[in-house]
Amino acid sequence: MASHLKNFAPTLNRVLVRLIETEAKTSSGILLNKNEDYGLNKTGIVVDAGPGKFTKKGAKIDNLFKVGDRVLLPEFMGAKIEMDSGDKYLMYRDIDILAHIEK
Repeated sequence: MASHLKNFAPTLNRVLVRLIETEAKTSSGILLNKNEDYGLNKTGIVVDAGPGKFTKKGAKIDNLFKVGDRVLLPEFMGAKIEMDSGDKYLMYRDIDILAHIEK
């Protein structure tokens, strides 16, 4: 965990994600304009995760993700967070993340 995140912790089922820059290049080597939407996957790395949430009956449901997980993110969701250091992150609920990407 980065030092500037020591005093920052997601609550409940929230997940803090750092975006991974995806290369805008086709399989044949054509470079794509990153300002256009070519259906590039929005992926990220989990840098912190809350402990989970509780049901109405009080049973704990653990967070679905852990630090270091690579994830597929929805295109138009996530709270944008910028730290004093200038680092940018997105915050999601664990159920809003689309998929866990195996390494």
